[in-house]
Amino acid sequence: MQVWLPILIPGDTDERARNEKEEFTPWAVEPDTEIRLDEYDPWATPVANARPTLSRRVLESEGISSADPFGRIWKQKDGTPVLSVQAWGRDDRNTEDGPTTGTRLSCSHAFLRSFLKKHQQDLLVLVKLERYEKADRTHSNSRWIHTVYVLHFSSKGAELIPGKINHAYENRY
Repeated sequence: MQVWLPILIPGDTDERARNEKEEFTPWAVEPDTEIRLDEYDPWATPVANARPTLSRRVLESEGISSADPFGRIWKQKDGTPVLSVQAWGRDDRNTEDGPTTGTRLSCSHAFLRSFLKKHQQDLLVLVKLERYEKADRTHSNSRWIHTVYVLHFSSKGAELIPGKINHAYENRY
């Protein structure tokens, strides 16, 4: 699954946009780190140790702070948890599939709706699910199957905008 999100990169004094489109407002910060004991350490992948978070602007305007030293849970001033960040990863060079990594940044529906209304913004999420089918007796060629859709969040609620479902990618070459 792939999801594109406008991202900020932390700097020494401020956060800067990562070559993003100007018409989109980045809310999330993706730490720029290289974490590894040595080149053969499969468990010390950067994604498992460097979790994304919300931008300083969002954290300060909403009164949100980390509830633990690893930045897994974020709470408002009244103690209400509003954000959860999960990360996992394993970088195994000895397997055919390579690294297995991922992050998940999730927030409460009430917080998101309140934030969008307060800042008069919408959130569009493009989701692309991919499935790889290796060649076998029934399929002479390997192929990718895609399902694509858009989620539109606003102060009024959420809307699912369907796209292509189970669409086989045809290689033109």
